[in-house]
Amino acid sequence: MKLPRLMDFDETAYPELLAIFAEIDSAIAAMVVSDPGFQARGSNARRSRQAVSAAKIGQRKRRAAPRAAA
Repeated sequence: MKLPRLMDFDETAYPELLAIFAEIDSAIAAMVVSDPGFQARGSNARRSRQAVSAAKIGQRKRRAAPRAAA
């Protein structure tokens, strides 16, 4: 299967498209600025890693064995 041949896009031949693309770019930029999910968080806003005590490093989680009903 062959991909279609791509042609170079001549921006000067389509000034209307340039205006449309500029509007789309500005709309996307406005959404990014207004959305708090895209905002960079400060280093103090990130959760710090909690230190693990030396006693817990070598331990495994223990599970209780199932017991039969009496």
